Amino acid sequence: MSNEELEDRIFYLKDRYNFLELSREQSERIARFEAEQEKFTQHYFSEHETWDYEMLVFRDILSTEQLEVYGNVIKERKGLIEKSVAKSDESYQAEKKNLEKLIRLYSTSIVPFILSDHIVQHIRNKEPEKAAFLRSVYRKFLVKRQYETIVDHLRYHRNSNRNELEISLLKERVLHIYPSWSIFSDLLDPATSAVAEFIYERLPTDSSRLQQVFMNTEKEIFEANKEYQEYVKQNIEGGLIFTFEPNKAREQKNRLMSLLLIDENFYDVDLRSTSPFY
Repeated sequence: MSNEELEDRIFYLKDRYNFLELSREQSERIARFEAEQEKFTQHYFSEHETWDYEMLVFRDILSTEQLEVYGNVIKERKGLIEKSVAKSDESYQAEKKNLEKLIRLYSTSIVPFILSDHIVQHIRNKEPEKAAFLRSVYRKFLVKRQYETIVDHLRYHRNSNRNELEISLLKERVLHIYPSWSIFSDLLDPATSAVAEFIYERLPTDSSRLQQVFMNTEKEIFEANKEYQEYVKQNIEGGLIFTFEPNKAREQKNRLMSLLLIDENFYDVDLRSTSPFY
């Protein structure tokens, strides 16, 4: 870093940390620390992790009094973030009620109806070993996705905003019961994609009976979501609007491949539990 670059950094840094009244030496050390951090931008920190790391480093740079001031500032910033992202009780209850309704609908009506259809049964038995392989990969995908959901929440919110995490885990339950090919397919490796393409090429994409099954399913979902969608229209922030894939060919593939991914035991999710945490 050139002297000119260092001076520029110190100028802006002293303004940003004006509440610490940094000395010249302290400013130089923090400027060099920040420049070093910019080398690792692809390995991003959450805001909480950034502040925790800064507190570790700044113990060697700031005085005890300055460190206490900085700690209080960080505590205030964390509180503001948690407050800004927390769902209101009304919004949380509306979304939770809707997701629980969807889970009951999928598990007691939609999925049993789909699996009982003889055309669907024929499709699911067309390449049984390969379909079983896709479901085994999807099972691993669900475990990894749920783990990442929890880890990301803890990274960005620690143990606050429990309602946010509960909503996220309820959405994961939906994916256990009624799989989403569109979400899953984007993460497939080349070998698994090849197996999926092999199966899809042998499926009846123009079956009128299947079209009726899909129409009945989507109508039932739409009706179940009607009340919640009306709520979202009045409370846009934080709401979830349900949309369908505009590309007809992709939509058809998503529908058919999602049928193959359905597991009769819902990938072992325990529907008796009222809590998505266990």
